[in-house]
Amino acid sequence: MIVAVAPPTLASFWPGAAGVTMPSLPQRLETATVRFWESGLPTLGEDLAAGVAFWQGFHAIKALAAMALLAAVTALGVAVWGGYARAEGRKRRVALLAAGILGAPIPVVVLLIAIANLQGAIVPLSSAISLLPIGDQSSASASAVAQIKDQLQVGSHSEPLMVLLNDFAAYHSTVAVLLLLACCALSAVTVALWVKRAKTSRTAVRLRRVLTAIPIALLPLIAGLALLAVANLETAADPVGPMLGFYLGGR
Repeated sequence: MIVAVAPPTLASFWPGAAGVTMPSLPQRLETATVRFWESGLPTLGEDLAAGVAFWQGFHAIKALAAMALLAAVTALGVAVWGGYARAEGRKRRVALLAAGILGAPIPVVVLLIAIANLQGAIVPLSSAISLLPIGDQSSASASAVAQIKDQLQVGSHSEPLMVLLNDFAAYHSTVAVLLLLACCALSAVTVALWVKRAKTSRTAVRLRRVLTAIPIALLPLIAGLALLAVANLETAADPVGPMLGFYLGGR
């Protein structure tokens, strides 16, 4: 309950949020985005900047919570697998092994949540724009969205579109960097575990198995994160097509 209520509540007090609340955010963002687009200027405007600041705070708070949870579940995983390696009774070993296997996906999910929220906190504009009712032809932003699509298709970019396009590229380059950092961290863990395995006595059979299994399990995760990073770098290098796809996706 606290996790659900705290981020939007605290985000209202984020610097620059100007009292924006979660219930009022979609309407305020839509109105402010239309004004920004119609202004023809590269500056967001006070209303849009406030909505984006709220969204930044919302994601920053969720990112901090996710990183704290990641640290907690990682520590719990270390305790579970360490307990399995040291357990004497068969029932205890089976219980700890089952807990370790069933709980293995949890840190991965929490890591991805942390990365996604860090991305939204670092580059909040593109994240906030995704809240617009892009597929609703009767919405207040329908005309602006149609003009964005047209400009992306014909290659005539106004100053507001350049702001959105550059931010879209930054949005994807940011997540690429975060994913590569995660790859580096997981690679370091993998190497550390292999080194520890090499130094572990051959009589500690279960511990050596754990120190073998975890690095092997991390390899496909590292590869998957690296592929996602490459895909996002490609989008950042040439954002026009993917951004058009995003807007066309809403039709």
